[in-house]
This record gives sequence, structure tokens and C-alpha cells, in this order.
Amino acid sequence: MEFTTLLIIAFVAYLAWKFIFRKKGGGGEPHIIFGDGDFNVDAVGESNYQLELEEIAGGKLEESCDMPVDATLVCEDDNPYDDKAVAVVIEGEIVGYLSRKQARQHRNEMAKIGHDGQPAMVDAMIVGGWKRARSEGDFGVKLDIPHL
Repeated sequence: MEFTTLLIIAFVAYLAWKFIFRKKGGGGEPHIIFGDGDFNVDAVGESNYQLELEEIAGGKLEESCDMPVDATLVCEDDNPYDDKAVAVVIEGEIVGYLSRKQARQHRNEMAKIGHDGQPAMVDAMIVGGWKRARSEGDFGVKLDIPHL
């Protein structure tokens, strides 16, 4: 691929990223959260986002997926089910949420460090998603967030 093509792709990805955060009301540059490598926080609601996860992971294979990715946590103050919801976004797609309790803990921790309502980047793993002759597994998302 030519350098110019790569530059155009990078610019379009940047604009898409900016649009997602402006649309979600998070605003600003994401705060980076460094975890401890345990990936002990499970996103919830991934069953509603299996197509997005499958596309990001490159499809289902015989072996279970363990794909490291960057995830962004985006506060959804306008979420009709929970005005304290925190969406998990990977490659521009919502793929799940923090649980109610974890969303509130995350928001409190972010407020303590002066990043109230701002997006936060975390390490994540897309897991599961196998397809074998007699069984098939859903994809899941594990997050590396030490304060939850």
C-alpha cells in the first residue's frame, strides 16, 4: 500500500474516532487507564453485539479467540435504560457495556482524577467465538481495569 493511501486511511479513522466521542457526549481526548494484566472485568450485553465482535475478530474459528484489542469506555448520559451507562467501544463499534455497578465505580474513579464523563482507553481481549462441528461459542470481552 502506498504511503498516501495509508495516510488517508489514518485520517479517516481519526475523524471517525472523533465523531464517535462527540456523538456519545464524552468529548475530549481519552484518558488512558493502565491495568495490571488480569483482564478481570467482563463486559455485559455482548450477546447483542455478536455480529460486530465477529467482524472485529475476523470470524469464528475452531479454536477460541484470545484477541488483544484497545477498548474505549464511553459514558452514555443519554442512554434510555441507564443514564450512568458506560459503553465499551472497539474499532468504533459498541460491543457491550460495563455492569451497572462497575459503570458507577468507573465514573466515580474518573471524577476523582478530574476526567468526569471523559472517554477512557483500556486494554481488552475478545474471547470465545469458536465454531466446531457440534458446538459454537459466543464472543465475549474482558477488560483490564484495575479499579473495578
